[in-house]
Amino acid sequence: MMIYKVFYSRFLLRDLHNFRFVPGRTHAFIVEVEADNLGEAYTRMQGLNWSPRGEARPITRRAGVSHTSMSVGDVLVDHRGQAWVCMDVGWQAIQHDDD
Repeated sequence: MMIYKVFYSRFLLRDLHNFRFVPGRTHAFIVEVEADNLGEAYTRMQGLNWSPRGEARPITRRAGVSHTSMSVGDVLVDHRGQAWVCMDVGWQAIQHDDD
């Protein structure tokens, strides 16, 4: 099992061609999740799994995001610090931006 840091996008993303990941600015840290791989982390971060009774609403509201379930444009950061953006299908490795 690995620990992934989960970041949800603060903006509705329609185009991932000009995607940026600036923790704290474009994406808000939500929680850490334990999973064997990216796919399992995604499944665990679906609202019905991690928030079956609405427990996540206060967390996401405080973070300034409008969604509970992980979706396209959200990011997982693995134990090595590698960031992965959720795509329409699968994951793409990305770099952190500093500004």
